[in-house]
Amino acid sequence: MSARRNVEIVRIWFRRLAAGDYACMHELQTRDVVWDCIDGASTGTVPWLGRFRGRKGVDRCLSRFAAAVETETFELDAFLTDGRNKVAVPGRCRLRERTTGRHFSIDFVEYFE
Repeated sequence: MSARRNVEIVRIWFRRLAAGDYACMHELQTRDVVWDCIDGASTGTVPWLGRFRGRKGVDRCLSRFAAAVETETFELDAFLTDGRNKVAVPGRCRLRERTTGRHFSIDFVEYFE
């Protein structure tokens, strides 16, 4: 698949994610998809961090995220490609923690292969 097509698929994926259309979002992922959401020291402390496998794992991550925070803003800066099969998308979001009402921001880069 061309780099241009890969970027278009990732754009569509983000639109489906933002719309909450997870079933259609899953159509763009393999069944054995792996989400590695900063798997490490904060796993278990921040509910949506960790390694999530398969579509059910992705749904579990999204459910934990939605239960913990409300997204106030979500911005994507660019869709970068290695010219082959990888796409990186830097961005940022502003969130409100549901139990305390505290606000915080996250700068991120999402990688797709």
